[in-house]
Amino acid sequence: MTRLQHKLGLEGYPNVFDHFDIVAGAGTGAIIVCLVGRLRVPVRQAIEYYQRLTDVFSKKRPIGGDEGAFKINKLATVVKAIVRDATGDENTGMLDTRLNADRCKTMVFAMSKHNMNAAIPAIFRSYRGANNQLDDCAIWEAVCASMAHPELFRSFDVGQGPLRQSYVGGTLGCGNPIEHVLVEAKALFPDRYLSSIVSIGAGHTRTIQINQPRLLNIVISTNAEIAMKDIAKDCEAAAQRMITRFQQVPNVYFRFSVEQGFQDARLCDWEKLSEVQAHTNAYMGRADIKSRLGLAADVVRGRTGSVYMSTIDGQVQAPPVQSAVAMLCPAPTPVFTGREEMIEQVVECLSGGDK
Repeated sequence: MTRLQHKLGLEGYPNVFDHFDIVAGAGTGAIIVCLVGRLRVPVRQAIEYYQRLTDVFSKKRPIGGDEGAFKINKLATVVKAIVRDATGDENTGMLDTRLNADRCKTMVFAMSKHNMNAAIPAIFRSYRGANNQLDDCAIWEAVCASMAHPELFRSFDVGQGPLRQSYVGGTLGCGNPIEHVLVEAKALFPDRYLSSIVSIGAGHTRTIQINQPRLLNIVISTNAEIAMKDIAKDCEAAAQRMITRFQQVPNVYFRFSVEQGFQDARLCDWEKLSEVQAHTNAYMGRADIKSRLGLAADVVRGRTGSVYMSTIDGQVQAPPVQSAVAMLCPAPTPVFTGREEMIEQVVECLSGGDK
């Protein structure tokens, strides 16, 4: 956003909702997209709100049980306070009912606790979707559902009565929801062209492997579970699929994710935000990344359609059906000349020689 600010000649950061039609996220990305998209909070204010989440992780539970390392109720309290500061009502709904609600559509992803088949997420939307629309809920509920990773919190319930659903975070199977976002974008804007996709990762995880069993591992979690969690956090597989999908149309898909410094980071290392900032600054200072960031800012600013929306979700397109076109006889004309000999033969044949 800093580069876009300079290109637009603005005194402060441009607003995300002024330049993106859709913002989406899971886990900690959920609170970010709700701030800059659904709540339309300026970037600097969103950063300050985000830092408040460190209070949630100030006190860790003892090992054991299924309640998670931290209290989900404390997370709910902090997010409620943020929403109350931004809107005046801590229970502001996820569904945006403002007159210009379509300005920046927001999606928050979470996984159902009781059905994680095929890693198909639930989507909390700020708008009415065409398919699988969930009932509206408070913004803080959507954020808690998306952040309820079992390594951090207990599962979180959304809804009322017998239809109440339990969620275990959005990063288990949907840490990088880009493919689901493109399917949704195609349904929302079927007749438009795509200008750009900007995907921001949480950093590369360490190499996925299963270590030899040790007593401490057995106490905390099985080695297989540790490996599965790492697989769930490794969002780069989805990023690589996107690179392949858009390789024939350069400068449409932009992916930024810090490559060094996060390999051994844990989900609960919130006290290390200063280290995160240092690694991020080092990443953004690289010549290739600076060039890529500048190019992304140009594309976002220009909003020039490059890819037809019907093709962005990776669905195989059927060849167009060629409709049959009947050839019409030309209209008679009084100035027709030539071919007199053939005309006489036709007349003679049809009239039997009688003229």
